[in-house]
Amino acid sequence: MNWTDNWYGRTAGFTLLEVMVALAILAIGLSAILGSQQQSVFTAQAADFMFTAATLADERMAEIEQSGSEPFGGTGAFEDHPGYTWELIVDYPQFDDVTHLADAREMLRRIELRVSDSENVFTLNRYLLVGLEQ
Repeated sequence: MNWTDNWYGRTAGFTLLEVMVALAILAIGLSAILGSQQQSVFTAQAADFMFTAATLADERMAEIEQSGSEPFGGTGAFEDHPGYTWELIVDYPQFDDVTHLADAREMLRRIELRVSDSENVFTLNRYLLVGLEQ
């Protein structure tokens, strides 16, 4: 018996077909893992933006509320977070269907604060009571 023969009488080793099938299975498995990894990176980046933008929006909105003066629209950048900008839109709320709230319209402002980076936008909406003597 030759050392390359096994006890079935065949030569030991794998056939080309067996090697090709194993490589195909390995390629499919690796591509699935790679796709999953890419999705995880994208999800982590989106979560990082949402957390940072929400925190910056809350801080900016707190500054507006604590200023004590009536807010007005504008734009700007966050000095401690390069690449993040904000846009403030202030207008009167719409109470078209509710006539008994017509007087409240003069005391309320709808504030829309948009925080964005180069790809994403986070929007925070609030209503602020203005014009009351303290």
